[in-house]
Amino acid sequence: MPIVRALFTMRRIPYSKEMTMREFFGTPPFLILEEAPEQEVVIGTAYRLWRLREHPSTPGEFRAFTKPGSMQAIANFRVDSTESGSLMSTETWLATFGSMASWLFRAYWLIVGPFSALIRREILRVARKVALG
Repeated sequence: MPIVRALFTMRRIPYSKEMTMREFFGTPPFLILEEAPEQEVVIGTAYRLWRLREHPSTPGEFRAFTKPGSMQAIANFRVDSTESGSLMSTETWLATFGSMASWLFRAYWLIVGPFSALIRREILRVARKVALG
């Protein structure tokens, strides 16, 4: 989707059409925190809200990234078997550290939140299309 590409370009998030979901979420500013092959992948990103280029590069660094003024986001993509096939879902969790980070993130999310939801829906749409062939 052009809007998704524009958002990634604005945030300087590297991507290409050829990347798998695992490759995309394994590339900074994201990192894979845990995965159960063919069932679930848990990804994270953390940064100081005024320094988007400063982020952890390992799960251990991610857990320790609790500096005042920073935030951590964790998301998953999960596939569960159902009677009629499979269900893919996604959830996101967020933590901010310090009142300034909380305030800044709320302002940031007013602008970015709707686009983040659009991106997640697009990922689920494409995953469904690929699964159905």
